[in-house]
Amino acid sequence: MRAMTIAVVALVLVNAAIAILRQSASTDRAALVDAASTLSRQADDYRFSTERRRELDLLVAKARSYTEDTRDIGAFRDVLVGAEQGLSIDRLSLEFRPEEQLPPEFGGSRVHASLRGRFVAIYDYLERLEAMFLPLSTENLTLRGDASSVTLTVQWAARWPLIGSEGALELSPTEVSSLNQWLSAEPRSRPDRDIFSFRGVEAVPVTRVSELPPSALPPSEDRQEAEPERPVLTGFVLARPELEPDVRRRVLAALRYEGEVRLVMVGDTIGAYVVDRMEARDSVTLTRADTGERILLTFE
Repeated sequence: MRAMTIAVVALVLVNAAIAILRQSASTDRAALVDAASTLSRQADDYRFSTERRRELDLLVAKARSYTEDTRDIGAFRDVLVGAEQGLSIDRLSLEFRPEEQLPPEFGGSRVHASLRGRFVAIYDYLERLEAMFLPLSTENLTLRGDASSVTLTVQWAARWPLIGSEGALELSPTEVSSLNQWLSAEPRSRPDRDIFSFRGVEAVPVTRVSELPPSALPPSEDRQEAEPERPVLTGFVLARPELEPDVRRRVLAALRYEGEVRLVMVGDTIGAYVVDRMEARDSVTLTRADTGERILLTFE
C-alpha cells in the first residue's frame, strides 16, 4: 500500500514537471516566434531603406549632372542671361521680385522676363532652360507674333534650398519615381515649322460672297460683325502625366488669334468661339457661341 502511494505521488510529480516544461517550452517558442518576426520586419525595413537610399542617390546623381547650383538671385540671373548666348535674341526686360510666404528652408523670387527674336531662337532659348532642370515653375507665358519676330513674355517662380536645409524636404517613393522618370525622359523633337506661320482653316463649306448678287449682300459693317476673326491652329502642347496631374490640361491646342498664340483646352472660349473638341496633333473643332456654327481647324 505504501509503495502504491509513493508511485502515485511520483506520477503526479512527473506530470506536474512535464506540464511545467511544456509551459516553459511554449513560452520559449512564442518568444522565438516574436524574435523571428521582429528580425523579419527589421530585414524588410532595411531592404526598403536600402532601396530608397539607392533611388535617392540615383535621383541626386542625375540632378547634379543636369542642374546648375542656383541658390540666389544672382546665380539665376547668370543662368538666364547665359542661355541667350549665340542666339539672335533681344532681351527687353529681366526683373526679379521678392517672393513672400515661403517655407523657412527655402529662398525664392518671382522672375519676369521679356525677349524678342525669331521663333527658332525663342524655342532654342526655352529648350536650353528646360535641359538645365532649373527649379523654375512657369506661372504665365505669352508668345506674340509680329512679322518675322516673336515676343516671349514669361513669369517664373524660382525656388532654391537654403544652405544647410537639404534634409528638410522629404520625398515620397512616388515623388522619387516621378522625378527619376522626368530626369530620364528623352528630349522632345524640334517643331518642324514656325507655329506663327500662316496655316489654313478647313471650315464648313459656305457660299462665296462673289457668287451672290449685289442686292443680296448685306452692308459691309454687318458683314464684319457677322464674321468674327477665326482662330488658326498652329500646334499642340502635350504634357507628360508626371508633370501635369490634371488630365484635362495634358493636351492643349495652340491657336493664333489677334496676333497672339494662346493655349486652350476643351471648354475654353477664344473670341466668339468655344473649343468643342480636340484630336491631338490633328484637329480642333470650334463652335460659334451666338450662331452654333461649327468649324474644323486643321493643318495644311
